[in-house]
Amino acid sequence: MTPQDPFERWMTERRKPGVPAGFADGVMRAIRAEAARRAIRRPTSLTVSALVATGSLTLALVWHLTLIGALVLAVAETAH
Repeated sequence: MTPQDPFERWMTERRKPGVPAGFADGVMRAIRAEAARRAIRRPTSLTVSALVATGSLTLALVWHLTLIGALVLAVAETAH
């Protein structure tokens, strides 16, 4: 290849560092800050599991109380 080859020119330009000093440190600080911000807002899987369990237990309790209420009313109607 000759030095005038477009690929060689492109490779020569790509080898030049064009990143300012401290760029990587700034990027890493931004990533850590974003991760910390998301960690505060995002519920953990334990929290989600507890919410699902609470909802399921509440639904089961309401279902059983409805059945018991229906039975009590049915028995009360047959007693009259």
